[in-house]
Amino acid sequence: MAIATATYKLDPSSPSRSGPLRMRFEPALLNGKSKVLMLQPESDPSHEPTFTRYLAGIILKTGDGTIAKELGQVLITDQRVLGMITSGTVGDRTLDMDAGSVFVFTIDREDLGRPQTNTNWRGKPIEVQLRSKAGRAPAVLLQVFSVVVAVKNDGSIIPTRIDSFIKALGEWPGSG
Repeated sequence: MAIATATYKLDPSSPSRSGPLRMRFEPALLNGKSKVLMLQPESDPSHEPTFTRYLAGIILKTGDGTIAKELGQVLITDQRVLGMITSGTVGDRTLDMDAGSVFVFTIDREDLGRPQTNTNWRGKPIEVQLRSKAGRAPAVLLQVFSVVVAVKNDGSIIPTRIDSFIKALGEWPGSG
């Protein structure tokens, strides 16, 4: 599966799953205060034993013309990049986690080229772009920006920046 996407209407107060995308959604308290749906990989723990979750700005563009954007979660595992846009739009549809409307995606890392980093005038990273490798269909461009916190499974947050996101991407498949 190179990339798979879906728009879901979920009950934000109940756990749910997406079998085809191999992910699940768990209600949680963010930093003990705000109710959120936490995105989790749904796979054999030996396949994806660890992951890192970030809250960030996200833009996802696919070869079929789909554009999903604004705020959400991005998870990085050794095998995939998963995401859930919880506030924003996909096409002309509004996404709102409180109403249960979310857009999710999963991309196999082996189908993506090496991350490209855009910097500001001071040379500081401000955005990471992940594109599908040449010849891989469907084409995809994932832009991640405004990374503000990493989120643990218990809902606690760790203030962070995009540098941490870049570091979490680590070694890229086929780079060694």
